[in-house]
Amino acid sequence: MTKVTANFENQTVYVGLDVHKRSWNAAIFLGDFFVRNIHQPPHPQALHHFLVTNYPGAHYTCAYESGKFGFWIHRQFKQLGIECLVVNPADIPSTHKDEVYKTDSRDARGIGQALSGSLLKSIFVPNQDQEADRQLVRQRKKLWSDLVRCKNRIKAFLDYLGIPVPSRFDNPNWSHNFLLWLRQIEFGQPSNRVTLNYMLDEMELLRKQMLSICNTVRKLMRSKKYNKLYYLLRRHFVVCRFLVSRYFSFTLYSPFQLKGSFMLSSKLS
Repeated sequence: MTKVTANFENQTVYVGLDVHKRSWNAAIFLGDFFVRNIHQPPHPQALHHFLVTNYPGAHYTCAYESGKFGFWIHRQFKQLGIECLVVNPADIPSTHKDEVYKTDSRDARGIGQALSGSLLKSIFVPNQDQEADRQLVRQRKKLWSDLVRCKNRIKAFLDYLGIPVPSRFDNPNWSHNFLLWLRQIEFGQPSNRVTLNYMLDEMELLRKQMLSICNTVRKLMRSKKYNKLYYLLRRHFVVCRFLVSRYFSFTLYSPFQLKGSFMLSSKLS
């Protein structure tokens, strides 16, 4: 018996992906016709093998939601010759029923249906250097948040014990004299002194890390990759260096935000 092999040339297979750490759910659409859902291992090679085996000769396009898995999935699909969109979850059409009866299969099918109907656009996908620089800027923001929380915990600890902060120290800037005062507070119970010492040690460590990462980001801003943009922003905007650094961090996300900044500046001038 002669085996008949289907040929899908000049056809497009759309795949909506609901990605997770341990497994992926893929909804397969042939054109705008839903075919099936498959459950697969969490790597692009498995889907590529399934598509070339079952739909040889077709053009493959897939999409998944942006989130914790970043852009490595997009890059691997691109290397395999599969077009891949990373989409904003808020851009995916959904109904109240989809939210109430939420499953992996339903989520994947919703992405695939929107993709087959040309309703989705990819978000900006940075290259690997930009993504690495973005992580550095994000880490600085996380350290700043950790430092603020640590300071708030110290103040809350003093409030809990009924210890007022002298008016000369009651401001957001923690001076050397204020830290010295915190180190010299006398408690009736030794454990309170030990607790505050641990809090202060953590805060001082975060301050050192914050200073170090700020210097690193500052060097990155003046590096060959970004120095032209950095000095352009300094000349174009009459703002302090802090705001320049904020605009710098935005440019690691999308070139359209820089365009929007110039448009806003022109309207204000």
